[in-house]
Amino acid sequence: MNNSIYGTTDPDYEQDGFQISQERCEGFSYCVNICPVEALTLVEGYVNEILNIRALYVQLDTCIMCGVCEPECPTEAIMLRLSGGSPGTTPGTNPGTDGGGTGGNSGGSFSAIAPVSTINLEDRLNCFNNVVDNINTTYKVTLNAHRIDLNSDKPGHAYFTIEKSNGNQLQRLSYGFYPKSGAASATMQPTPSAMGEESSDEYRKSDARYSLYVSKTQFNSIISQSIALSKVPYDLNDNNCTHYATDVFNLLLPSNGQLNNNGFLTPDGVYTYLANLKQEGNPNIQLGRIVPPTSTSCN
Repeated sequence: MNNSIYGTTDPDYEQDGFQISQERCEGFSYCVNICPVEALTLVEGYVNEILNIRALYVQLDTCIMCGVCEPECPTEAIMLRLSGGSPGTTPGTNPGTDGGGTGGNSGGSFSAIAPVSTINLEDRLNCFNNVVDNINTTYKVTLNAHRIDLNSDKPGHAYFTIEKSNGNQLQRLSYGFYPKSGAASATMQPTPSAMGEESSDEYRKSDARYSLYVSKTQFNSIISQSIALSKVPYDLNDNNCTHYATDVFNLLLPSNGQLNNNGFLTPDGVYTYLANLKQEGNPNIQLGRIVPPTSTSCN
């Protein structure tokens, strides 16, 4: 492959697991617009020896193999083929040290490690019963997307913050889905899962938040579903933190507004989806990196 400013002189190329069919590419720019690290551009290049101003160029030393671009391409010109896996499955998120609930990329190794602070989710969520339920009680559920952090080598994560308050009574918990111990990779079988408390992790941030004030019934459904899905084995391919978070949050959304986690297997994909919803005018979404709200003690 020729990494010149004019893109690639090869009509098709595959390198480091990233395959592009230049002849299929029609220059729609969907992939370019959604790339979280701006590794894709449409440039002037040669395709089958014909100059084409819509040639797709990938900056491989910038690409983080997050996979967000692949499902966005309407002509299926992009394919991620990861070592030991099938095309289009379980993209990684960040070179170097891995952690959190999604994949990482270090020399072709895709993995996720156990949480910084493990909690017994069912016991911890029982603490919300300590806040009185009456007409003055408010219930809030937030889906958080933490983007990859190239400065700290902290991979992305999708997780929740839920709050229940009444006067001076408040219970809050930020929590997410992880492998229980060690590392889970894309080529391994499902592994036992664990739930992590997020605000104790100094590197965990919230880059996009989808917050909803809900009814008591909806709040209790979120708690029940959170507990039920926390007992499912962790699988970086098919049941990672993004699957967990979106499957639970969908309980609050209408059938025509469901978060389709088949369209984004990574937290960066969730971020991009939420950012697009905000651009379309959704008032319940906020962007900007903040630390997750501190979880309260069980009192």
